[in-house]
Amino acid sequence: MIAVFALILFLLVPLAHAQNCTSSPNLPGMDANFLLYLKSLNTSKKDKIAIIPFFDNHVGNPDDVLYYGIPFLFYDMFSSKNTNIVHPYVSFNAVKTMGLSGEKLIDLQTVREVANKLDVRYLIFGHYQHSFAQTTRLVINVMDVKKDKVLAPAMEFNTEVNDSFFDLFYTNIIEGFKRLTKKRALHTPTYKMPSMRAFRFYSKGHSYAAHYSSQDLEIAALWFEKGLKESYQVYDDAALSLARTHFMLALIGKLKGHSYAKNWTSAQRALSFVKYSYRKMPQKFLLTHRFIEGQNIAAQALTAYVVKNYNKANQQAQTGLGFVPEDGQLQNIYQVTLKGKKPINTIVINNPICF
Repeated sequence: MIAVFALILFLLVPLAHAQNCTSSPNLPGMDANFLLYLKSLNTSKKDKIAIIPFFDNHVGNPDDVLYYGIPFLFYDMFSSKNTNIVHPYVSFNAVKTMGLSGEKLIDLQTVREVANKLDVRYLIFGHYQHSFAQTTRLVINVMDVKKDKVLAPAMEFNTEVNDSFFDLFYTNIIEGFKRLTKKRALHTPTYKMPSMRAFRFYSKGHSYAAHYSSQDLEIAALWFEKGLKESYQVYDDAALSLARTHFMLALIGKLKGHSYAKNWTSAQRALSFVKYSYRKMPQKFLLTHRFIEGQNIAAQALTAYVVKNYNKANQQAQTGLGFVPEDGQLQNIYQVTLKGKKPINTIVINNPICF
C-alpha cells in the first residue's frame, strides 16, 4: 500500500528536478555500488576468509561449472555461520582486475597478492583435473596470510562428478582449516547438499548474474530456474539467486521508467520456494531480501519528499541506500534533500535518476 500511495503521489505532484541527475541508469555505476555493498557485508572483526576460482588443470574444454561453482559452493555451505567470508563476486572481481588466469591462480606469490588486495587472513585456492575415466581430482589449499603459511600437504580427493562430490568437498575444507590453524577459524553449519545436475545449472547462472546487464540477468534467471526445477523446487540457494536476478532486473526497469511488476512478481514467487527458516537473516538471504526492504523504504522516502518533509525523506533515503545503494532514485532523493547537511562518506552518489 505504501508503494502504491507513493507512486500516485509521484505521478500527480510536480517535483523539482535535481541539477545533477540523469534520465537513464548508469549500469557500470550500479555494478560499482553492488560491489561496494558486497564488500560492506564483511563487518565481522574476525579474520576474513576468501576463496578464488580454482585452476582448471586438464586438457580439453574447460569446465566452467566448477570454475564458478566451487567458490559459490564454499560460500553457500559456510557463510550462514561465518560472517567473515568474502562474497565470491568480490573475489572474482579481484582476480579479473589483476588479470589472473590459468596457473597464476595457484602461484603462491600471486595468491599472496590477491589476499592482500582482498584484505583477508585466509585464502582458499587450488585446482581440479578431469580424467578420461569420468573422475575428477580436486586439490584444496589454504593460505594463512598473516603467518605466511600454506597448508601442507594440500587436501585432495578423487571422485566421480556426481552427488558424492559435495560431502567430500565439505569434509576436506573443514579438515584443511583444522590442520592449518589450531584456533577455530571456520564454523561448520549444516547444509542441505544439492544434486550435481541441479548444481551445474545453478553454477552456470552465476557466470551471468554478477552485473547489471538485462541480457545477462535474463540468461542467469533461466539457469537458476532450471537448477530449481531439477531439484523439485527444493534448493534454497537457487531460489534466492533466481529471486535476486529478478529483483535486479526490476530495479533496472524501475530506473528506466518501465513497468517492473512482472520481474518483481517473479522474484516473490522464487522466494516462496525457500524452505530455510531463520532467527537472524544469514548474509546470503540478505543479498536477496534487501531489495524488498529497499523498495519499502524508497516508497516512504518518496512520500516524505512529495509532502516536503525533506528531513524525513533524507533519513529514509539514507536508510534505503544502506540496503540498495544501486537505487538511483534513492540517490537522487538523498542528494536533493541534504539541504546543507554534510554528505555521509559511505554513501556513493554516482547514478542519481531524475524524477
